Amino acid sequence: MIRRALGAFEPDVDGNWHCRRTITVRGPHGDVVVKAGTRIAKRAVFAGFNDFTDHLEKIAVEVPSLGPQGWKESMLLAFMALQTLDPILDTGLLFI
Repeated sequence: MIRRALGAFEPDVDGNWHCRRTITVRGPHGDVVVKAGTRIAKRAVFAGFNDFTDHLEKIAVEVPSLGPQGWKESMLLAFMALQTLDPILDTGLLFI
């Protein structure tokens, strides 16, 4: 099992989070596009959050480590979990 937030971010052992696919994050001050490969340092001010990594920690879910073939399926599971937690995300749109 691995931890993943928003279906795109995974933490490393140092507390930094890595974006595995390009995603639009809805922050307090509007939307921010985060490109795949972006590393968010621990305690970073980002996307309008005072501590974006703390925000990711709070919303992260445990998902199976399925490897490259299972990436889309695990993103779908994470997205479905987020929809139950945040009605703003319940737009009926899913980009994979």
